[in-house]
Parts: sequence; C-alpha cells; structure tokens
Amino acid sequence: MIYDANEDDMITRDELEAIFGDGETTGELAKALDKNADGQVDEQEFKEAMHKFVEGC
Repeated sequence: MIYDANEDDMITRDELEAIFGDGETTGELAKALDKNADGQVDEQEFKEAMHKFVEGC
C-alpha cells in the first residue's frame, strides 16, 4: 500500500498523519477506515474504503 511507510501491510494513524497532518480530520479518517478498531488499517479495510469512495464518485 502506498501509504504504508514501514511496509508492514498496515496503515497506522501516525502514517496517516505523515500524509494529511495531525488533526481532528485525520483522526476521523483513521477511525472510519479502521473497521475492526485495532488501531491499524489493514489492506482489506483500505480496499473496502477505496471501493466505496470510487462508487460514490
């Protein structure tokens, strides 16, 4: 995944903050993407979110 800085197949809030900056919106994004609430966005969660985003365009 392109946003996965350490290439562990997970996107953390820290990695999202590196892209979008630290703030409430980034926290909301992390929470929305992290469906199982484990503090990380796995590849499946990311794919599902991107699929929904593309469908909404």
